[in-house]
Amino acid sequence: MAFAANSVHFLFLCLAVAVFPAVDVSAAGGSARGDDEAVLVDPRLGLAFPRVVREAARLLENGACRLLLRDFSDDRTGLPLEETLAALDTSPAIFLRSIRFRSGREDPRCFSPYRMAYVVPGNRDVVICPALYNGVHRQYGDSTVVIVLHEALHAMGLGENPPGSREITTAVEHRCSR
Repeated sequence: MAFAANSVHFLFLCLAVAVFPAVDVSAAGGSARGDDEAVLVDPRLGLAFPRVVREAARLLENGACRLLLRDFSDDRTGLPLEETLAALDTSPAIFLRSIRFRSGREDPRCFSPYRMAYVVPGNRDVVICPALYNGVHRQYGDSTVVIVLHEALHAMGLGENPPGSREITTAVEHRCSR
């Protein structure tokens, strides 16, 4: 009986390590204890991707970029995303850093060369497709930040159609350009 209980605990530990291998602790003294700079990024996305997420979080705290949270509403409540975050008692940057970014390399939804990323609205598990981290990120670094911000809005509860994907991306580019 003790063997079975220990086996279950071991299996749970293995599962936890497999599901959450992506805590980035390389940022300016960040640690897995929840420091402001720690982000959840699948290592298969490459060494630069955590910096992209931190840059997106920094931009979302900026006054102009932060206005996106008033521009768009949570589909579940009809309230501005700003109010969704207030109800969660969190800042935009902390929310963004709580999103888990994982590789979609084996995900059939990523087999299209045009799909950059996706998330189910209201879910904090963003799938980054190979088209983004293999091509766009290497050629157009700023576009990767825009796509991370676009997906973060969906993770906060923004649906799509309406507004359309292009409309969301244009708003992010307009509000968050450096």
